Amino acid sequence: MLILISFVLCSPFFASANSANFQPLYLINSASHEAHFETEYVALDQCTRWGTEQTRHDSFAVKFQITGKCENGFLICYPGALDPSANSAFGMRPEVQFQVPNHPKSKLGAQCLAHQKKCNNSDPGNNCDRKKVWHGISLKTSNGNILLEMSIAAKTYNLGSYNKAEIFSIQLGNPNNLMTTAIHPKVGQIVFADDDSVRDAYFARKIKKDVMLINYAGLWMLGLDFLPMNNRDTLQMHVYRDCGCEMHAWFAHPSDDSPLKRSRHPDVSVDCPAKIVDSLAEHFALEKPLQMDRSIRLRQRLNKNPKKMLFRFGNQHKKHLLEMTVEEPPNGLIDIKSMQDNKTNEEFVDNETRKLARERKFKAMDDEDGEEKGEGQEGGGGGEEEGGGGEEGGGGEEEGGGGEGSGKGGKGSNKDKYIEVQLVARKYFYEVKVGDRKVFNYFPKSDEWWKTWQMEDITQVEVAGDVYPDSVGVPKVDEKQPKNEKPISNSYVVRLERTLKEGDTVVLKGQIDQPQHPEKGLTLFFGLLHNSPGFNELVSVMPWFLSQAEGRNIAMGKYDPQEGYDSNFTGLKLFKAGEPFEMQIKLLKRPLQDNLLMTEVLSSLSLNLTMTVIVSTPTGTSQTNYTLDSESYRDMNYITVRGDLELFAEPSLLNEITNDENTERKMAFEVFPLLSVGDSILIEGKLKDNATIFKINLFHDVNEKNPYASDLILQILFNFTGSGTIQLSSLIHQISDKQFDEYYAFPSTLFPGEQFKIEIGVTFEMFNIYVYGALAANFTHLLPSWSVDYLNVEGDYEEGTLSKFAVDRTNGVFPNFENRSLAVPFVIEVPPERLIRSHDSITIMGKVTKENATITVLLLNQAIETYDTVPKSVIDFMDEQGLLMVGRVVSRADFFTDSEGKGRMDCSFLARNNTYEGKQSFTFEPALAFDDDFTLKISFTNHFEYNLYINDFNIFVYENNKMPSWAIEYIRIEGDLALDELPDIEDNSPALKSLRSILG
Repeated sequence: MLILISFVLCSPFFASANSANFQPLYLINSASHEAHFETEYVALDQCTRWGTEQTRHDSFAVKFQITGKCENGFLICYPGALDPSANSAFGMRPEVQFQVPNHPKSKLGAQCLAHQKKCNNSDPGNNCDRKKVWHGISLKTSNGNILLEMSIAAKTYNLGSYNKAEIFSIQLGNPNNLMTTAIHPKVGQIVFADDDSVRDAYFARKIKKDVMLINYAGLWMLGLDFLPMNNRDTLQMHVYRDCGCEMHAWFAHPSDDSPLKRSRHPDVSVDCPAKIVDSLAEHFALEKPLQMDRSIRLRQRLNKNPKKMLFRFGNQHKKHLLEMTVEEPPNGLIDIKSMQDNKTNEEFVDNETRKLARERKFKAMDDEDGEEKGEGQEGGGGGEEEGGGGEEGGGGEEEGGGGEGSGKGGKGSNKDKYIEVQLVARKYFYEVKVGDRKVFNYFPKSDEWWKTWQMEDITQVEVAGDVYPDSVGVPKVDEKQPKNEKPISNSYVVRLERTLKEGDTVVLKGQIDQPQHPEKGLTLFFGLLHNSPGFNELVSVMPWFLSQAEGRNIAMGKYDPQEGYDSNFTGLKLFKAGEPFEMQIKLLKRPLQDNLLMTEVLSSLSLNLTMTVIVSTPTGTSQTNYTLDSESYRDMNYITVRGDLELFAEPSLLNEITNDENTERKMAFEVFPLLSVGDSILIEGKLKDNATIFKINLFHDVNEKNPYASDLILQILFNFTGSGTIQLSSLIHQISDKQFDEYYAFPSTLFPGEQFKIEIGVTFEMFNIYVYGALAANFTHLLPSWSVDYLNVEGDYEEGTLSKFAVDRTNGVFPNFENRSLAVPFVIEVPPERLIRSHDSITIMGKVTKENATITVLLLNQAIETYDTVPKSVIDFMDEQGLLMVGRVVSRADFFTDSEGKGRMDCSFLARNNTYEGKQSFTFEPALAFDDDFTLKISFTNHFEYNLYINDFNIFVYENNKMPSWAIEYIRIEGDLALDELPDIEDNSPALKSLRSILG
């Protein structure tokens, strides 16, 4: 008979260099939460060194990677080799002193015994031999650590904390012996001092026959029990995992390759329940009521086709205080409602619109990303508490990772995702987060919320919907930082849902902080912006603002880069530090006017627009009116707020007008990119039989027909009275003597009741108007064609027949990128949703095409070129009328060779007065030469930094620039340069760098 000690020591021998390696056995079956495996087992492989360099691959080992949580454990049952029931095949039965049964205090032995009894013996593949007693090992997570238990010992081994990208290993021996060791991927072998002492004590006494191995059982001898003494060529394992266990596991042979790390969770087996019905919702009781500035966090795994999730938050009487439904989770429509004073308050939020490709949503401007205060951004967000350590890892969208050999999840509905919901109790509202997105702040009391801040305590949580039941974790209650711990100055710029209209109300909710400079008092500023994703005095037009400067009276007024600030004091009560407030900005409705004819435009818009501003605080409500006069009225689609305050919620937009939009027959859209030479505007539809008028309007900078504030670059008016005419006119707001009855007339080739097909072709010198493909009229440019950024159509056409209204870019500056030439001059647009901001950069690469070359790089706002290259008719008209240039040069960099033969870069900007400002020059050597590689990287922080690579590396910091990077809408490259590729706009924000480091 062979005694145990012969297994503890091996005599190494060497395998040939051609020994094949294989993938380890993946211990998960996506079809069922239990799986039965049998694998080849050659005992002497453990004693083998593999390869010509005598380097050892892994021993027999159980390897595992935890990607989330596995609180109920991953159980592996196996026929215990040291169990007294083990047979004597091949003379391998252990003698009495080496026999180790399941420990009587171990729950695992009872669990494996129960599984063994249930095992389906009719399927020979299950290997359910009742004569071999099953032993077991279990791996599970608890408080961020991995715990290992064995059925042969009543002891728990803590393997330490884990990261979801790490693979742990339980090695069942090595070429020298069969001692079991636990290997941490970072620290190597995990030392268990008590276990080592027990092992050493056993070996000190092992020669005595009365020394029983059962008294020295521990992790060190697991391999002796796990690896079979009987039927030496096979090893049987029976695996059981609950439906919420997020652990990959493998059994590795000594010659196997190491398993590949999985980026996703293992599949939930198809026999697991995939939904919690409302009547059987999971109920959780908090240890104590949720207090202010504490959060409840819930995390669960959605099934493969989630339609709805339901979360309820109640009090000790099981009254539902809040109920939140998420449609199409995790990023669908959110419906949250509450009962206050027997009144239901309900709010809907589309979480899909909060999905962040980069920071773009509601956030304090001076938060984290180093922007200068006052230069707002539409941004915010980024992940909070991103995945990593322990079972807190993940969140947001975690895709399911398939079975063995896949390493990737399926497509579409086959991907599993997680939804993590966090509810933070604040003084006046609940802060709701889904995944890494702060979705919104919910006010249980919608009316006069600032008067009552005491909310009922949440003690109960319910979860139901399309989630795997076992994945629903116990709610975690965390402490959050209270708001306004110290005085800070916040700055916000938010794009409204749409352009403000008459009848709209903008609602702001927030709290006044303590003044950052107590000796000066509170400083507050609110403003409505026109087409400006931030406020800058050289760029932004602000038709209305309200300010409280250093504790003095409140003033309201307007701002324009040409005219500056214009304001007057109001009768509003002063804001006080520490008070919550609600501000309502109402645009009152003007009398409806018929404005179909050009001569009637003046009368309809000479009616000034009135705003009512209402401010409510716990100490009272005050209000005042403000008149938006025609000369300064512009479309308002952004709001800026800054100073000693905090906004509780993104500004909301209400409208009391329901049907007025349908009374005006108009189709319209914004032109992006700007209209350029070679473009064609295509319009097709059908006129009414009794049509009298049809108009096509090409606007600059505004979508209202306002002669006082906007430019009507071209109006094409088909007048069907009499014999019919095509009337072409233009209206420039800078011209003081506005004549509405001057136009160029052409005979009409379009008549009532007809189908129409109109094309407006843009050439360098003029607009050409084609009807049915024939030239019908033309109009010489008074302003550059690229000044057109808005189109609309009005008049008597049949509803629903406008089959085409679009810009054909095929022959213009902005065709599809795949058809875009790299020839200079080259212009590329910056999408409005992209915005160039602090930490971004632009890289331009090419070759210099001549000696003494000149290269110009233009960063433009509302323009695609400078006035150096526009038609003569535009220059003549501008000089004749004394007009200011349309558009701005945010930064101009000219590279050339100076009179001393050195390279030189001149920087400047153009914002007003038709004159370049902020001039700054730099020199570099050697100068530009033919066939030089030219690389320019422009980085944006508080200044514009030009990094020039021409045989050497030069850094030039343009400090005199006064405009922000977010004002850059177009990049133009001119001169003696052949581009290698499209200019690259890169996001180099710290948040993205951190994400890249995490993703490797």
